[in-house]
Amino acid sequence: MKNIRYSVFSFLAAGAVFLASCKKESENIYNRFTDVDVTYNSALNSDEVILDFEVSTPTTSPAINQIYTVNVAETGSNTPLVTLTANSAERNKFAGVVKLKKSSAGTGTYRVWAVGASGAQIAAATVVFNGGNPVVNPVLVSGNTILTDGQTAYIDYTLTSGKEDIHYITVEKYPGAGTNQVDRVVTNVSDPSKRRNYSGLVKVVANRTGKTSYRIYAQNSTNVYIGDGYKQLTIDVPEVNYRLLHNRRLYAPTNDGNSLSFYSISKDKAYSYNEGKENSADIDFGIFTKVDQNPQRLGQLIFNLYSLSNPTNPNPVYGISDWQKRTTRFSNFIASSATLFNYNLSSSSEIETRAKAETLTRTILEGTQQSNGLAPNTLVYFVTPEGKYGCIFVNALSVDYDGRPYLSISIKVQK
Repeated sequence: MKNIRYSVFSFLAAGAVFLASCKKESENIYNRFTDVDVTYNSALNSDEVILDFEVSTPTTSPAINQIYTVNVAETGSNTPLVTLTANSAERNKFAGVVKLKKSSAGTGTYRVWAVGASGAQIAAATVVFNGGNPVVNPVLVSGNTILTDGQTAYIDYTLTSGKEDIHYITVEKYPGAGTNQVDRVVTNVSDPSKRRNYSGLVKVVANRTGKTSYRIYAQNSTNVYIGDGYKQLTIDVPEVNYRLLHNRRLYAPTNDGNSLSFYSISKDKAYSYNEGKENSADIDFGIFTKVDQNPQRLGQLIFNLYSLSNPTNPNPVYGISDWQKRTTRFSNFIASSATLFNYNLSSSSEIETRAKAETLTRTILEGTQQSNGLAPNTLVYFVTPEGKYGCIFVNALSVDYDGRPYLSISIKVQK
């Protein structure tokens, strides 16, 4: 009996030692990346400034005027405080953001110049300073932060490593700019003196309604993750300042005038021709159809749109000469736009920025085949007479239970 008790005791003791070793091993696993830490600065020092700028070369000679490096110096000086290298995608337009130390005898402003492959300054390059020269009262994100739509802020960070050299810095953004996945930007730490203590600056533009998270971490010479201090930043744009009108139907025009083929964006309502005249002051566009002559789609309808202010009426069956004419203007068709609509156009400021990048002068959009008219996955930007920017996305072409062809659209428009 004594031997049995001793055996049981030995077994329990061994189990305790095993469990203790497991606990210790678990602690080592979870703490193995704490030798790298990241510090997010909440304010600049009194002798620090941020410079946020863009350098562009003439579009007339893009091959001749290519940017290889960009120099930043104090105004009146030819001695660079910092030299930035342009990659192959930045040869004609370079965006930079840097933190600089002010000199006590300096002017307080800075000059930026582009240098070509020969080492000479590109005299025709233009420089635009964002937020002032230097940036006036920059906002630094050091924790979870609420920003307004379109607001610019900066992440001023320092990564320190106690045991291992840092060779790469990765900045992760979720959700990404083009999808709901993570965007990653990797910086190579080429200066050996900065591999245990590296500082950087990330520009943040609040162009997405809701929350966006940022994480900055270090990797070693073999690209293996070595830590980030388990820290993450989140910016929040809480105000939804655009309207989403989802899955609205517009029907192909019919001779009886009862088809809902006109639409008011501000009223979020479709009208028939018979209702149109008394509501024409609110109608932004109408739908007209053509018959596809392509042998593979012969007889199928091509959906198109027109503003009531178009000089000619593309659907003479519906006389609109005595209607009021809103001057809503449109871009051309933009194909393959589901990702753009779902993920990029996620705030009022981003909708406006992307719409303004298009030519918004069209009053009629007319495809020659079903695939290049208002086809599924097609997007069209617009601006209303009141200056509200938005976009129309085509979800589908279909027919209802009564066999009536219709266009399913979703709209995003500034409030």
